[in-house]
Amino acid sequence: MAIFGKIEDLKPLFSKTQELESLLIGIESVFAGEALSRLQALGVGENYRVELDYGMFYIAHCYALKSEENGFFESHQDYIDFQVVVEGFEGYLIGSKDKFTLLQNYDKEKDLEVHTPKEKLNYLKLSSKEMAVLFPFDVHGVGIGYAEEVGKVVRKVIFKVPIKYIKHRL
Repeated sequence: MAIFGKIEDLKPLFSKTQELESLLIGIESVFAGEALSRLQALGVGENYRVELDYGMFYIAHCYALKSEENGFFESHQDYIDFQVVVEGFEGYLIGSKDKFTLLQNYDKEKDLEVHTPKEKLNYLKLSSKEMAVLFPFDVHGVGIGYAEEVGKVVRKVIFKVPIKYIKHRL
């Protein structure tokens, strides 16, 4: 049950708690000033992590889109992903766990479970200033491109939010 759309349109979801209001401030901050400059300076394949309040953090990435065949499919249990495209665009393949075969059992230290698809998935394409909120039951492969899109560069930020701040609040 991923939630996706323009950040501007999703703002009402962040007015529920102080933690979510803090998250929105963090999301909006990556589009201006030093945070944007630092993200724009990333080369392909580079990333960095920024700690935030309430046990939240984000990882900024720059990478080239890959084909569906080279996709990496994952899910998480301790954190909700707020994936924010800052520059460029990217495709997401998303499905419930029943559409996948488990490849790697849950690793609590990495908050990561690895899957492989066994049937057709939902495709979502996000552009700059758009966001996808991915829950533990949303297995996702990101950075997907088709045909001439493969190799295009995307700059994005993934906000990792402890599940306790989201559960039953959005």
